[in-house]
Parts: sequence; C-alpha cells; structure tokens
Amino acid sequence: MTKRLLLVLAAPLALPGIKYVGGTAILLYALTTADPFPPFMADYHPNGSYAHAGSSFDQFVTHRFPIGSNAQDAIAKIGLERFCIVASKAGLYQFTWNRHAGPCGEHYSIILEENSDGTIAEISGRLRERCL
Repeated sequence: MTKRLLLVLAAPLALPGIKYVGGTAILLYALTTADPFPPFMADYHPNGSYAHAGSSFDQFVTHRFPIGSNAQDAIAKIGLERFCIVASKAGLYQFTWNRHAGPCGEHYSIILEENSDGTIAEISGRLRERCL
C-alpha cells in the first residue's frame, strides 16, 4: 500500500521532469544537426562566415552549371533535388530551398535564364541566413 501511494504521488513530479529532459534533448539535437545538401551540391563545401559562403555558393552554381550548357538538364537536376520552382516564365526560372543548419536557417535561391537555343544565358546563386 505504501509503495502504491508513493508511486501515485511521484508520478505528477516525474512527468514534468521527463518532458523537460526530453524537450532539452530534442532542442540540443536540433541545434547541433544540419540537413544534408542535395546530391548536385555534393562538391559544395562552405567554410568560414556566411558572408563568404554567399559568394562561394554563387561561384559554385556558375561553375556547376556554366553559361552555354544545356539549360533543361540544369533545370531538371536543380528541380529534382529539394529545390522548388517558385517562379517561372518563358526562359526564366527561380528555384529555392530552405535548409536547417544547427542554430541557423539557410535560404538558397538559384535564378536561371535560358536562351532560345536551350542553353544557359545567365545563372546565379544566392544564400541568405537567419540565425538565432
């Protein structure tokens, strides 16, 4: 009887503790992990500050999909790998992807302009971050 009474009295005290510990563990996990990059970005390795990462992402995009290369291949590759088309009109495509990266959120965008012959006329990449 005494054990049962102690159990009944301890349960209301233990449940908030379990919730607190579990919530803290989930928060720590979220702050220390990052979403993986899409496969076409496997060679993209940002290092340093976000100011540097922004320019390195633009350079990565222009090297990965050079001007004059096949635009439809690039559109298919970008669009199938986590990036979503947010704007599209004849010959102009804008893709975005939001990435969780530890205490920061990263917003990637790629704008691709296609020539009438199906090649890339212009392409650029932009990275914006939002950190806690």
